[in-house]
Amino acid sequence: MWLVENNAIITKDNLIRRHWIGVPACYFCHEDETIDHLFFQCSIAKITLGVLGFCFGTNDIPRNIQQYKTWIAKWLPGGESVCASVCAAVCWAIWKCRNRVCFDGKHLRNPIEIIIHVCSFLTYWAGLYSKLM
Repeated sequence: MWLVENNAIITKDNLIRRHWIGVPACYFCHEDETIDHLFFQCSIAKITLGVLGFCFGTNDIPRNIQQYKTWIAKWLPGGESVCASVCAAVCWAIWKCRNRVCFDGKHLRNPIEIIIHVCSFLTYWAGLYSKLM
């Protein structure tokens, strides 16, 4: 999450700043790939965050990491520590899926795949946390 907050993930816009020559389009849609786009503004991210938000009873979704923090404070007061893990799981699942498309030539058949990965990450991380206590 530190990488997301500090715009340090190697998305296509960051590669272009390093003189990479390639197509800047997102692997999931035709917009330029940036950190905010990939994790918050892409249709895949919007669906993922929309499902998550539906669970909280929200009627909106965040467009960047700062809005996410405000969103969580509004819709789940006192749940910021739990929701940091949720945000990390969402971003990690999107990133892993994006890399499968990019490097392995796989196709995302359905955004539910990402939601399933989010749930599996959270289940695994919760198990690790309970072992520490």
